[in-house]
Amino acid sequence: MTSGQPFADPPVLDTVTSPNMTITLNAHDTRFEVAGKQVWGQSYNGSFIAPTLHLVPGEHATITLVNNLSVATDLHFHGLHVSPSNDSDDSFLCIAPGSTFQYHLNLPADHPVGTYWYHSHAMGTTCPSNDSSMAGMDMPPSPSASFSPGDVENQIFAGLSGALVVGDDRALLPSALHDITTHAVNLKDVQLDKTGHIVQNSDTTSIDSNASTVRLVNGQLLPALTIKPGETQLWRLANVGADIWYHLQLDGYRFTVIGQDGVPVSKVTTTDTLLLPPANATTY
Repeated sequence: MTSGQPFADPPVLDTVTSPNMTITLNAHDTRFEVAGKQVWGQSYNGSFIAPTLHLVPGEHATITLVNNLSVATDLHFHGLHVSPSNDSDDSFLCIAPGSTFQYHLNLPADHPVGTYWYHSHAMGTTCPSNDSSMAGMDMPPSPSASFSPGDVENQIFAGLSGALVVGDDRALLPSALHDITTHAVNLKDVQLDKTGHIVQNSDTTSIDSNASTVRLVNGQLLPALTIKPGETQLWRLANVGADIWYHLQLDGYRFTVIGQDGVPVSKVTTTDTLLLPPANATTY
C-alpha cells in the first residue's frame, strides 16, 4: 500500500444545508482504491469511507437508500435525537436486495451540534420481497421468497459507514475561531484476503479483531496533513470501523476536546492522548 500521500477529507454529499434535505445513498459491491491498492468491498456511493453528511438542527432530511447489494441491509444514524421507529431510525428494518427505502429524519430545533456517524445496521430477521413499494416494512417474506440476511459487522467492515455532522461546532469556540479550517478524520481498518477482498464472516472465514490489520485515515495510509505554525484547526474524529480501538497521540502537541459522541462537553479539557472505541466521535 502507498503511504504518505496528502491528507484528503472524505467526500461530502450535501454541500448546502436547507430546511428540507434530500440525499441518496447507493449501497453496492465496489472495487475501489485504498492507499494505492485495488480492493473489493462495499460502499455508499463508491468510496471506502462513506460521504460525510451535514444536517442542521430543526431540519427534515429525506435519505433514500438504494440496496444494490446481494443481501439485505438497513441504515442506523448513530446517536441522533430522532425517532427509533418506522421510517426514521428503526434498527430492525430489513431492506431487501434490489429494494429502495426512504428514511425521514426530523431533527429537533435544539439538537446538539457535533459529530455523529451512520452505518449499516443489517439485523432484520424477516424481509419483504424485492417490491420497492413494500421495502422497509418489516414483514415475513412470502413462502417463495428467498431471504438473504445481511451481517452488520460484515457490512461496516466492508465499507458501509461514515461521519454525520449536525450544525457547525465551531460556534462553540471563541468568536475569533469561528472560521477556522475543519477536517473530518475517519478511522477505519482493513483486512484483505489473498484475492484483494475485504475479509468477511462466512462459513469458512471470520473477521478477527486481534489479527494483523491496516489502520487507515479516511481510507489513506499515514497521510500527511499540513498545518501552518500557530494555526488552529478543528478536527472531527470518528472511529467508523467495526471492532478495533484507537489510542491517539500527536507528538509535541495536545488535544483540546470540545465535543464527545455528538454532544458538546460540559467542560473543555486538554489531553496528551485520546482513546476512541468503535462508534466513538470526538471533536477537538
